[in-house]
Amino acid sequence: FKTIQHAYGVAISTPGDKTIILLSDISLTGAITLNSGSYTGTVTITSEGDSRFNVTDNTTETQDLITFTGTNTDVVLEDVTFNGNGKGSNMFIVRGGASLTLSDGASVINGGSGVWVWGDSSADRSALFMEEGSVISGHTGFNRNIKDVTGTNSSSAVGGVAVVGSHTSFVMEGGSITDNRSDSYAGGISLLFNWSGGIAEITGGSITGNSCTQSAGAGGIYLWNGSVTVSGGRITDNTNSGVGAYNDLGRIS
Repeated sequence: FKTIQHAYGVAISTPGDKTIILLSDISLTGAITLNSGSYTGTVTITSEGDSRFNVTDNTTETQDLITFTGTNTDVVLEDVTFNGNGKGSNMFIVRGGASLTLSDGASVINGGSGVWVWGDSSADRSALFMEEGSVISGHTGFNRNIKDVTGTNSSSAVGGVAVVGSHTSFVMEGGSITDNRSDSYAGGISLLFNWSGGIAEITGGSITGNSCTQSAGAGGIYLWNGSVTVSGGRITDNTNSGVGAYNDLGRIS
């Protein structure tokens, strides 16, 4: 197949879990949407053999580069690097009930933001899972209006991960979120749940070296409503430009 879109469309056209194997590096010259529709199952995107190929942003606009959507579909990335190439785009948006799993060898680097998880309604229940060996790093902030969450026009430029809206979730069992920055909420993980709440669990991995220039923001994790449970992993050396109270964890509830 010449494009990820074509391969994905074929993969979800019949029942059962599928694997898309990349045979070379890929250059993206435009944003893509991978909509699984009524497909139920897991689609794994990986590299051939011992390779770790790059999917690189070579677009000319700042945008959501790759959109995953579709109820009851889990997309798994392993042994592949998605490189934002300093273009400033959000690398992934996960919505409509889909989930994204970053498995061993999956890296999402050098964009505006790494992953936005967006919940538009109680039916969406979109999610991000991070496993050992995954990386989200080098993101510099991607602006998005989150009025639906905060109730006011609020432009949010978050760095590594943003989990937004109702009934969304984030589970980190391993991997690293490191060296991301933002000018609001958090450089590392922004948990911006609305009144319906959301869930975040961190049992392993590392959240280190992230920064936020907003004095009331957080370098590491910022929580708005919902809940976050931290029972493992390492959250250290994150900074903001304020007094330092929210370097690793900031909270408004």
